Amino acid sequence: MHRPRTGSAPSSPPPVFENEEQALAAVTETYQQFLDISNTILHEGGINPERIEAVASPDVVAIEYEAYSRMRDGGYSTRGDIGLSGVQVREFYSSPDSLGVVARAFACEIIDSVEIFDANGQPQPQPDRQPAVGFGISLGVDPVNSDRFIITSKDAEEGASSCA
Repeated sequence: MHRPRTGSAPSSPPPVFENEEQALAAVTETYQQFLDISNTILHEGGINPERIEAVASPDVVAIEYEAYSRMRDGGYSTRGDIGLSGVQVREFYSSPDSLGVVARAFACEIIDSVEIFDANGQPQPQPDRQPAVGFGISLGVDPVNSDRFIITSKDAEEGASSCA
């Protein structure tokens, strides 16, 4: 007997946030995964940047690839990790919006412990660097695996007092 297929992955319902705490947990966990992968790529001088694709949309991946390429092409690498602080949910949704976003948030990347080294292992001075940078981020459902979230946008917010 032939039965119609039901419950295929593309038609399964997306994750639903019932409250801000669920949204905050998802944003924090996904963004921390993003930073962990990014830190590894930067420590290794920008090689194998495709690893970031596991937690980011193609738009975010393209921007990150530019940074990784500059590191790789210049022979630079980093020591120390970008940290995460001050995550605040701005909006969350019970289902994805027209762009596939399920939450929008603000987060601080703590960068004061990150050092950049040239190909000869010499530290590169960064006198004008701030200790932290604020980002507006969007969280979406991974189109390949609807049980996972990805970062769908990441935009620096100049003068963000929340990271001061």
